[in-house]
Amino acid sequence: MMKLVSRNALSLRAPHVAGWLATALLAFAPAAHAAEQIKVVTSVSNLIFAPVYVAQQLGYFKQEGLDVTIADGNGGSNAVASVVGSSADIGIVGIKNASQAVVKGQPLKAFATGVQGFPQAIVARTNLPGLSALSGQATLTDKGALLRAKTIAVTDIGGSTGEFARFVLKTAQVADNDIKLVNIPTVAAQLAALKAGRIDAFVNSSPAIEQATTEGYGVKLVDPALDLKDQTDFEYTVQVARADVLNQRGEAIGKYLRAVQRALDLIHSDKDKARDAVFTYFADSAEITQAFPSAIRNQAWDNTVPYLPRSVKLDDAKLAKAREFFQISDKATDELFIDRRAAQAVPAAKATR
Repeated sequence: MMKLVSRNALSLRAPHVAGWLATALLAFAPAAHAAEQIKVVTSVSNLIFAPVYVAQQLGYFKQEGLDVTIADGNGGSNAVASVVGSSADIGIVGIKNASQAVVKGQPLKAFATGVQGFPQAIVARTNLPGLSALSGQATLTDKGALLRAKTIAVTDIGGSTGEFARFVLKTAQVADNDIKLVNIPTVAAQLAALKAGRIDAFVNSSPAIEQATTEGYGVKLVDPALDLKDQTDFEYTVQVARADVLNQRGEAIGKYLRAVQRALDLIHSDKDKARDAVFTYFADSAEITQAFPSAIRNQAWDNTVPYLPRSVKLDDAKLAKAREFFQISDKATDELFIDRRAAQAVPAAKATR
């Protein structure tokens, strides 16, 4: 005999039935995919790393299903060590730093470009002896002579800025033992040291150049665009990862590069929007806000954009020039050092006017 159930009984049981049903449906429903984490480390915090800041601030990484964190490595050598030691997945570092790790047997691969050309300059204190006597036609040798027996700060003695200082001085016929290189990795510390006269010059890029010159205590002594015209059109920074990361997480690396390419497209099509994204990203950083006062932001950004590539892909000709300029060891062969797979799969850069 069928047992009848009263309406009241049904109404009492309904919440329990509904709760059970909801639990059952959730158990069988497909789980939402958690965003894949990628940890990025840059040599320092600087406008030359703008593409990752733009991609982060405008949500490009998130739209690719990635949870990206960006850290300052406090120097190129430290950033490379973070990638080698697995505390970071991707490093954006000087090609010299990266190649040195490969020569030492580390399974590090450059898989995309970072900055092309040399955005750094040597900025000297305005009261450097002999500076006022230099004419507009002064040669690199003339400028180098002023730095003999002087102290020059770089962000990484063993990295690209240290290599640049040594190259300039060698070209200017100044021996290594005729100058003193010191390691000062942050913009704020370099500016303070120059202003106080504790150093005679520094090697850095925007905003250090604009801030020192605008405030009147520094002058751009060596400008690669003028003094080394055809010698600095090379791969300067590269994006690196361990070989196992590229092999095991190729899909995630591809998504990361697609987001970076979107950022590069924006930088070259709407640089004002990209600039605003960068400085919004750094809005809570007292150090960056201090380093980029509003008076120099536009100038610093405009001076940086020409060095940012239009494509994430490594350029063979620029790689060859980098090998020559930085005297990269032949032991860092393309087979050991370069992996183009992820970048080749990224859609071509958008044409801009």
